[in-house]
Amino acid sequence: MMKRKTGWLCLLLALLLICSACGGGKDASSPGDETTQAETADTAAEDESEAVSENDSSEESAAPRVPLGQLDVEVSRVDCAGMDWKEAYLSILQSEPEILDPAAWTQFALIYVDYDEIPELVIDSGNQETGCRILTYAAEAVSVLQTNRLWFTYIETENLLCNSDGLMDDFFDIVCSIEDGEWVQTASGHYDGMLGWDEKTNRPICERYSWNGQEVTMAEYYVALRQVYDTARGKAPEEYCGAEEIVTLLSK
Repeated sequence: MMKRKTGWLCLLLALLLICSACGGGKDASSPGDETTQAETADTAAEDESEAVSENDSSEESAAPRVPLGQLDVEVSRVDCAGMDWKEAYLSILQSEPEILDPAAWTQFALIYVDYDEIPELVIDSGNQETGCRILTYAAEAVSVLQTNRLWFTYIETENLLCNSDGLMDDFFDIVCSIEDGEWVQTASGHYDGMLGWDEKTNRPICERYSWNGQEVTMAEYYVALRQVYDTARGKAPEEYCGAEEIVTLLSK
């Protein structure tokens, strides 16, 4: 009888131990389980971060930009330490004897683009391929604007210049100004696919128009241009002179 009771007690204790072990397995997690959960969380966070980064990159690449295309102007800088504006301009002219050659087609003009007392010097090459160079002086340095082809206008003392020209069915308007003594491009437009000629504006009518790299209609193009440059008020240099005269003017 005692042996039977002892057997039952042993069986009961064994069952209790098994149940206890099963309950503990449900409530507690081993160190290995914690590591697995942490790794899963980190992986999810990395995936989310990569997704956000990809979205940001996509949004950034889709943002409109102003491209610097082949029709845009070029700007360079010449150091003229110790020189005033006349000396600086004269030094640049004398460094290129060919442009002072009386037999050359080059002509010169002094104009006032911005509102200071120092004029800008126009060097008109007389050649469409080489265009014009327009010099502005500030702080013993000269900023040189190289136009695309020859034609440009400016609004006197209002710091606005527009290089407007065309070649082989490609036409453009490049608006520039002077900031801290340096020429900068502020906007540019392009149109091509000539369909006809507008006698009122004296401009071609084209199939395609773009402004700052974005496709627009013809009407939108001219609205955008007027917002930055009033072509009706723009003017070309009124008086040009030859090499000998410009050297005399800058030598005074």
